[in-house]
Amino acid sequence: MRLDLRLSLPVAAAWVVAVLVIGVPGWAPVIAIVLWLLAGVLTAIVLLRARRVLASLALGCALAALCSTSVALHSEDRQPAMLREVAEQHATVVATATTTSALRADADFFPATITRLEINEEVLQLNSPALIFTERSGFGGREEKSSDDQRGSVAAFEESAVEPWGIGVEFSVTGTLASTEPGDGRAVLLFASEAPQWRAAPEWQFDWANQLRQTFAKATAQLPGGGGQLLGGLAIGDTTAVSDDLDAAMKASSLRHLTAVSGANCAIVVGLIMALGARAGANRAVRIGLSILVLVAFVIVVTPDPSVLRAALMATFVLVALGGGRPIRGMAVLSLATIGLLVFDPWLS
Repeated sequence: MRLDLRLSLPVAAAWVVAVLVIGVPGWAPVIAIVLWLLAGVLTAIVLLRARRVLASLALGCALAALCSTSVALHSEDRQPAMLREVAEQHATVVATATTTSALRADADFFPATITRLEINEEVLQLNSPALIFTERSGFGGREEKSSDDQRGSVAAFEESAVEPWGIGVEFSVTGTLASTEPGDGRAVLLFASEAPQWRAAPEWQFDWANQLRQTFAKATAQLPGGGGQLLGGLAIGDTTAVSDDLDAAMKASSLRHLTAVSGANCAIVVGLIMALGARAGANRAVRIGLSILVLVAFVIVVTPDPSVLRAALMATFVLVALGGGRPIRGMAVLSLATIGLLVFDPWLS
């Protein structure tokens, strides 16, 4: 079968443009306008002369224009100028942030989204991704009293010495900021001078996923050998049980990818739901709908890393194609997932 790259080449071109534009976000509006105009001119020529090469160029320009427009719309929120100014002052700040991944107790750094920043009696409201570098003292306790439901969630987090906080936990941390390079996926780096302090439990859609990860981690901790250590990573992306020796051995044997969730996991989840639904007599539309819902839940459980998002989006496009009775082409599905993620978040490039 001949490899069909009609969509892949324009998407690849848009990817390159996204990489370049996030490095010069101030030029994003101008670049977007130029690309939209060029896409319009090429489309007009294609309609008059029906040139296939020009059609591919027009599509590439349109996709690149979409990515550039996304950068222009989100660059100020992604990397606010006020954060760069605060970072240049080297002043101590108190940040309120939310975890975007499950954390280990011995984590030296972790990603989070800063929602509030206090500096010299001034308060800034934000929604900016950051990388938090922690003190060796690890994570602190609670700052504020919580409701009974929240106490139950916190107790579940604190019971585990391996993963005390899950995704969606609100916390505060004191430290200093450092600017990132243009094009970096994080707005700032925050170097903590004290241990991060828990403030509030995650919302319900993250709380159940954290509880499930905790339960699975405790169950797999009972299993012996390297297989037991790898099971958490293979099943739900939890690599906390993998020892340094096993991790080094997996790298040396070029099997490092087996220690974490891959696209195959999404295929297994969807395949199981489709098969069980068929066995129960559900029609195709119901099975596809259930598969997409379970896929969303699975992404939350394993945490939405870029590779997981790409695999889940590909699986969703495959399900939609199945529902419409359309043929499934691997490169086309990969290309659609790629451009979808790049338009949603060009910094993933």
